Amino acid sequence: MNTEEETRRIVGAHLEAWRRGDVPQLMADYADDAVMLNKQTGPLIGKAAIAAMYQYVFAELFKPTEIDFHPEPPIVSGNVALVHWSLTTPTLRTSGGFDTFVLRDGLIIAQAAGVDIIPIA
Repeated sequence: MNTEEETRRIVGAHLEAWRRGDVPQLMADYADDAVMLNKQTGPLIGKAAIAAMYQYVFAELFKPTEIDFHPEPPIVSGNVALVHWSLTTPTLRTSGGFDTFVLRDGLIIAQAAGVDIIPIA
């Protein structure tokens, strides 16, 4: 089990990789059999499915060169972390963004994520 300090470090590095759109670094944070749940895609099981989602997100929705990403400090208990966040791009903004991470042996084994995407008129 991860300590709170380890969980904060891993989640912090993961958020920085997300800000950069660094899919290989993001995927290094996941266990091979990791599960991600979100309302847009439903369950994503395994690294290949999660990587495909990230590739789409960074190519089509949240282009790393265009985002203004604001994660709040994580709320952590042992190996579980919750992060609320917001971002804007030239064409959209988000509301209610969150990610919950469950870690084991230094890797993300489960993640639940949600966000409302609002076009900017």
